[in-house]
Amino acid sequence: MSSTQDDELTLLWQQGISSQPVAEEIARLAARASVRRFDRTIFWRNLAEYIAGLVRTIFFTWLIVKGDKPYDRIQGTAGFLYAGLSLGWLSPMASKGAIEN
Repeated sequence: MSSTQDDELTLLWQQGISSQPVAEEIARLAARASVRRFDRTIFWRNLAEYIAGLVRTIFFTWLIVKGDKPYDRIQGTAGFLYAGLSLGWLSPMASKGAIEN
């Protein structure tokens, strides 16, 4: 456990043994835990998207280079452009924040 989690657990324990726990503090701790869980979920989803985009890019690059028929090269180019654009679209959205408050 990290030190912040230890501090939060200690605070929650101290509030639990006091006569009147502070409701705002408990709500803040619950909200922080919920936000961490949400951030973790988004991180793993984004990581999966980037890995899938990288695999698509590698496959379509291979299809362009090793394609036997002209149709393979056209299909590879279209797929490569799609994979590149989708990764390019995801990257700025992740850095800027897709939803602004």
